[in-house]
Amino acid sequence: MQYAIMEFGKEKKKTLICASEMAIIEKAFKNKNADFIIDSDHSDKYEESLSLRVVYGCYRVNPQINTTADVESLINEAVNKWLCTFDDDSTLYLGIEDVRIYSADIVYRDCGHSSCSSEHKTSDLAFAALVLAPDDLNFGSAKSQSVTAFVRYHQLDPVMNIVNREGLFSFDVEEKRTNSMAITKDNWKSFIDPKRALRSASKM
Repeated sequence: MQYAIMEFGKEKKKTLICASEMAIIEKAFKNKNADFIIDSDHSDKYEESLSLRVVYGCYRVNPQINTTADVESLINEAVNKWLCTFDDDSTLYLGIEDVRIYSADIVYRDCGHSSCSSEHKTSDLAFAALVLAPDDLNFGSAKSQSVTAFVRYHQLDPVMNIVNREGLFSFDVEEKRTNSMAITKDNWKSFIDPKRALRSASKM
């Protein structure tokens, strides 16, 4: 299972965490700071080096977010903002240029909530996104783990950003059936396969 719920602080705030983030969180709490994390380049020059890619995924929310309107708002608010993922102890930046959201129910067999023992619907939403990302970032496949990213708030260190986020983007698989055509903001939606978007979003 790639995702699980953790509780933080005296108020026991429940936050969805990716397995790949656990080592960074544990190291930060042990050190009582996140100074070891290298915040990578996200300058204009870096942005110019990125490529447009069509990626399917799911926006996965914390337990306290429970309406479709709230989830859609969180997804839309992330467009044209830097998202952060991790490469070992370094941040890695990518962005969403445009997004198509699907309102169909997402059903999980094992959702990460310790109290859930059977299939059930969630507040999570599937999406297809036009993503600006490094060429060497592997978005995985149906058999591999997803790339987890979240809106980066630079007034917080990356670990506090994780603890205080409302949800995360799970980028599950890239659409590579583009017939070698260049992907642009004008044509990217023509490459979307809605059934594949919904199928990939159900992967937990």
